[in-house]
Amino acid sequence: LMELENDGYGPQSAITELVDALNRDRGAQGDWRFVDAGNGPGDNPIRVGIIYRSSRLQPLGKPATLTGGPFVEHSRVPLAQAFQAKQGAPFVVVANHFKSKGCREAAGADADRNDGQGCWNATRVASAQQLNDWLKTNPTGTGAQDAVLLGDFNAYAQEDPIRTLHDLGWQDAFKVAKVEHPYSYVYNGYTGRLDHALLSPGMAKRLRGAAEWHSNADEQDASGYQGRNVPGPWRSSDHDPLLLGFGK
Repeated sequence: LMELENDGYGPQSAITELVDALNRDRGAQGDWRFVDAGNGPGDNPIRVGIIYRSSRLQPLGKPATLTGGPFVEHSRVPLAQAFQAKQGAPFVVVANHFKSKGCREAAGADADRNDGQGCWNATRVASAQQLNDWLKTNPTGTGAQDAVLLGDFNAYAQEDPIRTLHDLGWQDAFKVAKVEHPYSYVYNGYTGRLDHALLSPGMAKRLRGAAEWHSNADEQDASGYQGRNVPGPWRSSDHDPLLLGFGK
């Protein structure tokens, strides 16, 4: 999950209200849970989050967050949690939200170089490198080798931050699944991917399919939920959710 209000994990928190709503919808079969990182992650007004179904996944080890470097003020603090499914090896899910392309206060290497990548590209590259280094330290304490990086990297598929992660061995789930012309975001009528699912080699072997759910990006701004009393359905974001299927 991206851009959750960073208001803790109590009864009135955004993530608790979301999970409670999902469970009400399922009635007696409600089994949605959230990963409780204790604080944050991070102290930005918005944060990432992870929710899961307890009938399908068992959390392992401890939730882990990455701070320091580009994650102090710019990229949102990542959250990692290891899980065990009913079959197969354990795996780590990492929720990410890298620094946006907006140019406010951008300077030096982060200024717009007019190469199409916008501002803060150097910070996003540094975020990718530090994220990869951190995951090598076994932050969840489980020793799980399979992993998936998910989220809004604020970088299109051919930009430096994603190329950096590819060079470090992370595989694009949509290329592995041979999805043609995937997109999760529309800007000024142009489609592209700022949202990615990047897999470790072992996780890539377990992939069975990938798709975007085009429930948001194709819709006009007027069908959004912010500040309007419009009867539903409406788009919940300007980005589309990613759907992935894995085997054991």
